[in-house]
Amino acid sequence: MSNELEYSIKLEYMEHSSHPAEVFHAMGDLIESMKRLDDALLDSLPYQVTSKIVLEAVETGSIITKLSTFLENIDDEALKELSIKKLIGSFLVRGKYKALQALANKDGITDAEELAVISKSIEEIGREELSAISIEPQISKVRLLQAFNTISESMKQLGVDEKAIYISSEGSAIINRGFTLSQEKIEELLIDKTSISVITEVVDIKKPDYLGNSRWDVYFPQFNKSQQVKIEDKKWLEKFQSGGVDLRPGDSIKATIESRAHLDEQSREIAIEHHAIKIHEVITNRDDDDQISFFSS
Repeated sequence: MSNELEYSIKLEYMEHSSHPAEVFHAMGDLIESMKRLDDALLDSLPYQVTSKIVLEAVETGSIITKLSTFLENIDDEALKELSIKKLIGSFLVRGKYKALQALANKDGITDAEELAVISKSIEEIGREELSAISIEPQISKVRLLQAFNTISESMKQLGVDEKAIYISSEGSAIINRGFTLSQEKIEELLIDKTSISVITEVVDIKKPDYLGNSRWDVYFPQFNKSQQVKIEDKKWLEKFQSGGVDLRPGDSIKATIESRAHLDEQSREIAIEHHAIKIHEVITNRDDDDQISFFSS
């Protein structure tokens, strides 16, 4: 391939497939996942560089989509030189190949240490390719995992005997259809520490759980948005679910709420959980009832 940014995705499908739409959806999603991998690699550079994917050609038989990455919005004059673009382009092609190789024969990513090994292997490719301009990439684990998640979801659309292959000047890599990565697992992999805060406040009930033990939809006036809260006050919850507390959507509760903010290694918030550890009173907001009634646990 003469273009350093050019590569192909080959999708081998079953002839007379009974799910043709899924085959083409899978190809579209795989192209999007390549864009996400490009974004993760470009984000590792100390420059603002964005990209877009250009469709070069489509071949039939097996579906072979020829693509290339077009670099744009390079914010440094030195990076506008063609030689520099070639270095970055080679990093993108080799980096995608390395990332897909890292997923081969894996059911998923089990822990943060395994994720770190994958990230470092891609960063090493970047150091090799970009040594002439003294750049050492720092891969964003968030963006890398998001790309892996897109790959995982794309491959679910293919039949058992169908497969997808990444083809580049670096080599070919079969995209592992057995690899899965859920959003919940992404959050688990990224969490480095947890910050806990406790506050007693009045929140509005949007959607209570009358039967089970799932999270309630609750509106927090101080944040001006709804959040999910798990009721941990077991005695109060049992009384409510047995009909001993008159609480309806739109009413409020005064509760002590423990918030657990899960942070990554850069102290960025990955996820937050809210737990109502004590319900102090119920505040009824209905015109046809008393203005305020309450139940103290």
